[in-house]
Amino acid sequence: ECVKTIDAHENKVWGLHSDKKDDSVVTGSGDSCIIIWKDVTEMELAEEQAKQEEQILKRQELSNLLHEKKYLKALGLAISLDHPQTVLTVIKGKYNVFCFCLIDVNVLRKEIIGMINPQN
Repeated sequence: ECVKTIDAHENKVWGLHSDKKDDSVVTGSGDSCIIIWKDVTEMELAEEQAKQEEQILKRQELSNLLHEKKYLKALGLAISLDHPQTVLTVIKGKYNVFCFCLIDVNVLRKEIIGMINPQN
């Protein structure tokens, strides 16, 4: 079963050498290039797991914000998490305290931008 195909050579590969000590592979091709490959499977899996854990933590934070009735922060977080149903629910006022007539639009805009881009 082919898991991944990587195109780096412009011609057929004629030589291949692997080294178990450092998980590297060297390939030589008819294009006169030698490429040293390193197995990054574990690193990619760790990065993906870290992203999934971060998403879980953010979803929990969103749930906590809604429970604590911090709707403005919840709105920004729901937007950054791309949860349109939660955004719509908060805006429609299902939680009965989110009223646009009482919120300064500039404050709302800054809060949402701050949640989406925390470094700004």
